[in-house]
Amino acid sequence: MLHQGECAIAILASSPKQVSDHVLYFLNNEVPTHISGLTLEPSEGQPCQLCAIVFVDYIPIQIEVSTYAEDDRTVAVFKHPSQSDILRFHLVLERLISSLRSSNLHVTSTPQQATAASFRMLDDDFEDEISADDEATWSERISLVEDMMSSSDASSREEALQNLARWAACDGVNKAVLADVLVKLHLKGVLPVSTATPLAEMYPVAAVLRQLSNSLSPEACDILSHSALCADLEKMYLCESAPIITRELEVTVKGLRMWKAFSKKLSPLSALQEFSSNSTTCSDMAPSDHFSDDDDGEMFVH
Repeated sequence: MLHQGECAIAILASSPKQVSDHVLYFLNNEVPTHISGLTLEPSEGQPCQLCAIVFVDYIPIQIEVSTYAEDDRTVAVFKHPSQSDILRFHLVLERLISSLRSSNLHVTSTPQQATAASFRMLDDDFEDEISADDEATWSERISLVEDMMSSSDASSREEALQNLARWAACDGVNKAVLADVLVKLHLKGVLPVSTATPLAEMYPVAAVLRQLSNSLSPEACDILSHSALCADLEKMYLCESAPIITRELEVTVKGLRMWKAFSKKLSPLSALQEFSSNSTTCSDMAPSDHFSDDDDGEMFVH
């Protein structure tokens, strides 16, 4: 019997291992995911199991997957243990089921899907947050983020960093302002950048840094590349970080190194043009990397 925060699907003509391999491929290649537990070759009679944290709009969603044989089919059970965000949990499942079908797996039953209205609700909330200039000026928003980052409450810090990541991914936002905020927060000691930083905080930070270091904003690149934050990134042992963090920060460090090299040799305009043609820019909104808001109006990307 399934409970709240649980869904199951049935797949014909595929073994539990095959289905689990497809699920793992999806998580590793199509959405920003940290795999926290994996058993693909269990003992006889035991299910294949996978535990992961998937980031949807920079919000961490915990997911557990179990696959087992039942008669002539494989059953995959998906759980959202915390039940903290059932809507985004279902959005992940929709994308996953679509991926399974595109891989020619015969999915015969699916859970109730989130509606198009659900997508619009999430999108509208985000658009309101970005465009409501009459409710809060940018300086007020930044001040609020700084206050939230100084909080001892982890959920407040996470929300602040999620907002920074969303703003960094939007066109028309002053990237230099965001870069300055990150540098100041780091100097205050409320933006730790280390392997000890909780994943729910570190991933939005890494996403912001990647966006800004590859934004082609000379001001943002200058602010970051000459900061103590950049120096600390250079000292990090990225191999000790979660792979989802390592991928983001490797691009960031490479981008800032390139900017420093070009900006020293060329005029500001020439440096920007040269950096633009040689940069490894890979937008944080690319479908293979992230799960966010800019892919034809849908939730999924990044």
